[in-house]
Amino acid sequence: MLAVQNRRYSLEEVDARHFKKVCVVAHILAITELLLIGFWMNNFCGGFQWNGPPEAMFTYHPLFMTFSLQFLLGEAIMIYRMLRYVSKKISKCCHIVLHSIVFIFFVIALKAVFNSHNYSLPATPNLYTLHSWLGMTVILIFCMQYIFGFMAYFYPGFTLITRRIYLPIHKFIGIAIFIASTGAALMGISEKAAWHIKCWSSFCSEGLLANFSGLVILFYALAVVYLVVCERFRREKKLSKAPKISDHRHKRLFSSSSRLHKNIIPMATTKERSIIASQSGRYCFNTICTISHLLGISTATLIGIWMGVHGGGFDWNGNWKSQFTFHPLFMALGLQFLFGEAILIFRMFPFTNKKLLKIGHGVLHASAMVLFAFALIAAFRSHSTAAIPDLYTFHSWIGIALVACYVLQFLFGLVIFFLPVIGESIRKMYLPIHKVAGIIMFIVSSATCLTGITEKAVWSVADWKLFSPEGLLVNFSALSLILYSISVTYLVMCNRFKRISLGRKSTRTVLNGKGCKRQKKALPKAGSVRWQCAAKFTFYKLFFFFKTLLLCFKAIRFYNTKATDQ
Repeated sequence: MLAVQNRRYSLEEVDARHFKKVCVVAHILAITELLLIGFWMNNFCGGFQWNGPPEAMFTYHPLFMTFSLQFLLGEAIMIYRMLRYVSKKISKCCHIVLHSIVFIFFVIALKAVFNSHNYSLPATPNLYTLHSWLGMTVILIFCMQYIFGFMAYFYPGFTLITRRIYLPIHKFIGIAIFIASTGAALMGISEKAAWHIKCWSSFCSEGLLANFSGLVILFYALAVVYLVVCERFRREKKLSKAPKISDHRHKRLFSSSSRLHKNIIPMATTKERSIIASQSGRYCFNTICTISHLLGISTATLIGIWMGVHGGGFDWNGNWKSQFTFHPLFMALGLQFLFGEAILIFRMFPFTNKKLLKIGHGVLHASAMVLFAFALIAAFRSHSTAAIPDLYTFHSWIGIALVACYVLQFLFGLVIFFLPVIGESIRKMYLPIHKVAGIIMFIVSSATCLTGITEKAVWSVADWKLFSPEGLLVNFSALSLILYSISVTYLVMCNRFKRISLGRKSTRTVLNGKGCKRQKKALPKAGSVRWQCAAKFTFYKLFFFFKTLLLCFKAIRFYNTKATDQ
């Protein structure tokens, strides 16, 4: 017993040291991003003058937004794990104070950008770009999250049951806000660089500064998400010395649901109760999963219509514009849609044989690799045809890094999980790394697509300021992509939808009606009515999905033919 306890303490010490190292790296990245943004705005964008020209007034916007919605928001999210041995009341007060400072700074940042737009000659319209749409959405959701969190956990304070029910929702929305704010920051950097930096294609110092600023922001966001999501770094619960009367009341109150299941199935095993509890979450999972499929199809369809109607059509051997249009379409299908489906496949089919799901997982990833290979060929061919330099934008930098990491992840997964040479211990050790790396790469792929859409819109949409149909199509395409990414991330990270492994010979004990003798009965097999209904529902859902995808491709082909005739 003492050896097990000492081993647990040693593991906690190792996790604490690892947390401190990653946390120090995250803080260094945060300070670096603030210095880079400040240096860029001060030396290349007119300096900081609140009552000066509009260009100098605007410079406060990126600096204060980075300081508030990146640095301070990340600190507020990590505060409970950084102060894990401090009283929770103190951590809660620090959490609220940091969020209040975030609110003050982004209000000043919004004031700066609106003043710079209104005082410029001629006046610049507000809220027409994708960056502004996503930024205002993040701010509105942040304000709602702040109000609900303040009322629930600080004053006046909700009941303990309501707090515990709302806590996982509060956590996930906070992480989603931070990820969305990172996407907004990266799109803002790409937008500012595409409009302001004239020597970006010649690898000038300002262009390199903008690219490195975006990379540092992305690395800081990934470090914060890793520290918050990883279960190894959870805050430890301190055991109270003597339970109070109210604690017993709350325990009886919270155990009512478990007693209800015990009354329904008196002698059911723990695994059976978990299966029954998971059935209530299947309806929620199927609903969100269907919505995510529709969002993924909508994203690919909208991007296809944008490229087919407004981007020059699809022609592999045509001019450079018609060659380039394959790049965003295939990247949206490969590194967004198929990537998300490959991540979700283990939870979409919870009762299917795991070997079949593993094969489907590999096939989807291989299909995604084929698509983004053609997308890269299309981009490089179009650039060589138009004599445009390669790999000079921030979008291209993170895109190439993502493709390289994706290929390495695929090869490592193929060798470790498919080949019988690797032992089971190595597979179990590598599995959590494989999962976390997959989720991180999916988030990075979403950021890559958003920055690519932003750069393409800045360079190709001429009347974006006038809310043209092409500009609105661009904005709604990106919003659909963001919602798809958030829904997939939620379905993968939520423990309610976790796959349950069923034993081959699971039994349960029931009471005989005549006496108190116990009998064992086998659990229903996977071919029972419930699992057959789930299989039929999944089949019809896949049929509807592929039918809709075929109709989308027909619509893209129709619009492409119409644009060619015109």
